[in-house]
Amino acid sequence: MRSILFLLILGLPLSVASQSDGGLRFLSIGTDPVQLASAETMAASTTGAKTLFANPALMGFESGSSLGLSNTFWLDGAYNRTAAWVQPSRFGTFGFGVLSSSVSNIEARQTPGPPDGTFNVTYLSFTGGYARQFGAVSVGVNASWLSEQIFDRSATGYSVGGGIAAKLLDDRIRLGSTVQHIGKMDPLITESSPLPSIWRTGVRADIIQFSVNGSSEIPIIISTAADVHVPLDDDAAYVSAAMNVTVSDVLTFYGGIRSGDTRRPFGTGMSIQWQKFRFAYALVPFDAGFGMTHTLGINIGI
Repeated sequence: MRSILFLLILGLPLSVASQSDGGLRFLSIGTDPVQLASAETMAASTTGAKTLFANPALMGFESGSSLGLSNTFWLDGAYNRTAAWVQPSRFGTFGFGVLSSSVSNIEARQTPGPPDGTFNVTYLSFTGGYARQFGAVSVGVNASWLSEQIFDRSATGYSVGGGIAAKLLDDRIRLGSTVQHIGKMDPLITESSPLPSIWRTGVRADIIQFSVNGSSEIPIIISTAADVHVPLDDDAAYVSAAMNVTVSDVLTFYGGIRSGDTRRPFGTGMSIQWQKFRFAYALVPFDAGFGMTHTLGINIGI
């Protein structure tokens, strides 16, 4: 199974980097459980510190500083990890974060028989961002330094992105549009790994709000969101849609689907909010050999 994982993640960056797949595809995967459970419908609906990666303009709507941490469990020894921090100030909102995708203890063989040893594969992205709110509109930018290391080979590069967002009707509706991962990588062996450049535009709306009467009223809010994703390469555009149900501002259930030819057609999950602390979990099935993936994350208001 580890060999299958190795081929899926690494094969193309080593020899045919001009094709649409490659190790840096981890940049296009949602960075926290809420995004993954919502099928990465995140151009207008992401909240918390991870807005830095999804649409930097959304940082401008954050009411206070926050720290976000998450870990996605793939196969044994394979992880995606994320940490992000967002800090509003009178000069605008600043964000800093790191993404890491790694596979450890891969067996190396040049001939049939016992392995010659093991090696690790690591992809890193260090990101900074800035957003400024102007009334109901916010604009933001981010920039990343990228690194990939496979065997004894390594390469670095950069990417930039930007976005705009707006909130309407007392924030019951949000609109967002962002372009991400525009940049270049140095060659890895003979070819440069492709960046998953993409343009996303979406909307999020609170569509139903009501209360359930019992010993006390329990408020329930149902929200929907939809994004159009346009890869800036030869890949086809696709659509994602999500719905979440929030009970008493504490418990939220998420679900999302994606159209088109995708390795992760849907996601589901939940979160628990207690004061400034949010714990979230996502379950996403990958149909390309990874199986079910589980993501845990926290977002802490500071």
